[in-house]
Amino acid sequence: MSQIEALVANVGSRLGIGPEAAPLVKGLLQLVFGGPKGFEGFLDLFKSSGLGGLAASWIGKSDNPPLGEQGAAQAFGYETIAALAEKAGLDRGVVTAALAYLAPKLVGLLTPGGAIPASAPPAVAAFLAGAPAAGAAAAAPAPAPALNPALSTRSAAPVAAVGHGKESTGLDRYIIPGIGALLAIAFVYHFFTSRPEPAPAPAASQGAASPAPAALTPARFGLSEEKGAVTASGVVSDDAARSSILDSLKKAFGDKVSSAISVEPNVAPAPWLAKLAAALEILKVPGLTAAFEGSKVNLGGAVPPADLAAILAKIKALFGDDFSVSTASSAPPAANFASLKENFTAQDLIVVLNGVVLNFDTGSWVIDDGGKAILVQAAALIKKLPSATVVHVGGYTDRTGDPDANVTLSQHRADAVRQTLIDAGVAPTMLTAKGYGSAASTNASSSRTDRRIEFTVSQ
Repeated sequence: MSQIEALVANVGSRLGIGPEAAPLVKGLLQLVFGGPKGFEGFLDLFKSSGLGGLAASWIGKSDNPPLGEQGAAQAFGYETIAALAEKAGLDRGVVTAALAYLAPKLVGLLTPGGAIPASAPPAVAAFLAGAPAAGAAAAAPAPAPALNPALSTRSAAPVAAVGHGKESTGLDRYIIPGIGALLAIAFVYHFFTSRPEPAPAPAASQGAASPAPAALTPARFGLSEEKGAVTASGVVSDDAARSSILDSLKKAFGDKVSSAISVEPNVAPAPWLAKLAAALEILKVPGLTAAFEGSKVNLGGAVPPADLAAILAKIKALFGDDFSVSTASSAPPAANFASLKENFTAQDLIVVLNGVVLNFDTGSWVIDDGGKAILVQAAALIKKLPSATVVHVGGYTDRTGDPDANVTLSQHRADAVRQTLIDAGVAPTMLTAKGYGSAASTNASSSRTDRRIEFTVSQ
């Protein structure tokens, strides 16, 4: 079994898609080598998405961790993912998860020793063409061949046989890779221009009924209540879950609910759904905000600390030890929010927000649990501002890396903060987001304080 075939088996098992992983891996390899710039062009996908530094770190390494579905979606884009999903007969969410896992692994396998391949190695060309490796029966006990053309030996024996016992003249060292490249190009054209045959459809439904939970995004639900108005938002896996949430909301709050519950195919089942109705009865407290994400629940809002502690205890008792339940007020910034006067202004709130550093790991726009707790509490306060208020979220990076890529990365950070505030109940019209790259960085080297968010306000 070659390294590519082993990778196919690995991703097929990991995502529960079995043999359907093969056309997916083929499609990705076609993207790698099918463009005019070949492998370099594939790396450009990540550079243009603000992930160039991360992709460069994969080169020459075989143990690269998954990219993350958000990064995969940004790098490959909707159209490419949709095309791969159609050809493989898989859900777009499953394809996104597969690409997040496969891209780092393939980059590492295709660049042994850090060498960038100029064309598809013979082992890759054979896989794309669907041909079994030469001498496979005799070589079965041997370890998998390297993908580096210089290290691949599975094509050497047949070349000698063609020469009737004579040594190679040197011409075949160009012919064999050339044939491999032509096969790869032909397969690229066939993959993206041909329609799927009718037969594979049943196989897709037979082999990929349910992807592994690790490939799915956690279900989310956000709730806030203020002056009798209840706002709910979230993302779940199917219409039945959405209907159940809406029914629970109506039972708890009647017609006072403004809800935005969406359904996405790559979302895991909501572990809190069965007890949501009971939880809503506990959460019917003016000024309270609650955010559910997978098996995590975060509580916050303009609620007295003693009351919030009592609600926290009830929610913990309801969901048990399998859930992580926390409060925004337990975070250090809570004292700053509590210092705001009852009639605070937008500028007062901005000063407090900018006193809290929401920073990020290098190359990341993921908000950690502490940051989410801060934003949940901030959302409750933003909603108290006049509706015409617009809070601007500015994203920044440190000075390391490509300046253009940093602008893209900082935009992702600003968008992530804005979306978290919206999920916590802030009206989208009250929020804008823009990335400024490494502008106004305070440190010439990599600094967590430069990988930050800054807030401004207009009315």
